[in-house]
Amino acid sequence: MREDHAEEDGIYQIEQILDERKVITNGSVSGREYLIKWRGFKVGESTWEPERNILNKSFVNFYKCEKLEAELRATPEAKIPNSVTSVVAEALRRGTDELEKELIQMKAQEETPGSKQRVCPFCEAEFRDGFALVGHMKIHTSERNYEAIREAARLIHVDWYKS
Repeated sequence: MREDHAEEDGIYQIEQILDERKVITNGSVSGREYLIKWRGFKVGESTWEPERNILNKSFVNFYKCEKLEAELRATPEAKIPNSVTSVVAEALRRGTDELEKELIQMKAQEETPGSKQRVCPFCEAEFRDGFALVGHMKIHTSERNYEAIREAARLIHVDWYKS
């Protein structure tokens, strides 16, 4: 990358995440990389970066929320009012709205927002962090769209469920 667009401390600002891919090491997934469109650079100068290099996780969360919302909205269950799938898809939409506002306010600075409570979309149990929530959600593996909803639950904050 060109040095003239780097911050004084060598940190580049993300404009947008364009894509993601799994990193495969010795035949198993060892992480994820994101295709980053850097502020001040052309799309053709975008680079693949491991998640650990992304200081502002709100960009990753915004990208994942948009992707999961689209995935859930494409299922037949999303058209059923008040189904878990439709409720989670709507919560993700609210979340992307909130994250977009947050990203605009933060102007891609390296500070990350404080963590908020998480809620199980299946039974509405509340948890302080995503790790406890994901552990709890194993009891819901037989639910429709479990994998996508489980991934979404890692991102959704309690207040995103409220209209």
